[in-house]
Amino acid sequence: MAQPEDLSRHQCIGIRMGNGQLYHWELERGQDRVVFSADWSIVVNETITTIEIAETGGGIAYVLADRVARQLADGSLVQVLPEWSSIGPAFHLYYPSRRQLPQALRALLKLIQRRNE
Repeated sequence: MAQPEDLSRHQCIGIRMGNGQLYHWELERGQDRVVFSADWSIVVNETITTIEIAETGGGIAYVLADRVARQLADGSLVQVLPEWSSIGPAFHLYYPSRRQLPQALRALLKLIQRRNE
């Protein structure tokens, strides 16, 4: 497989987002950008289910590399189209600078800070 359009000849696992819409895979290589949508072989609602289906040979999954680092390392999954990625713009988090942050937001900020150290 060399190009994103080659994906249409394979079983691909679709994922439904929280708003009910199907996610279209975003692939980038340099200045080239492709948004891929298929006749999904199956559509799921959770990333973990997508990974489990891919691990059992049920199709090609589109997930964050961090979510499948172990599987890539042990060979239970292989990267498809490695020269294509979906870097996208960085995420930004804006929050009030007051002292009394909600505990859940405080926990999220600590988690993000630890991951970026």
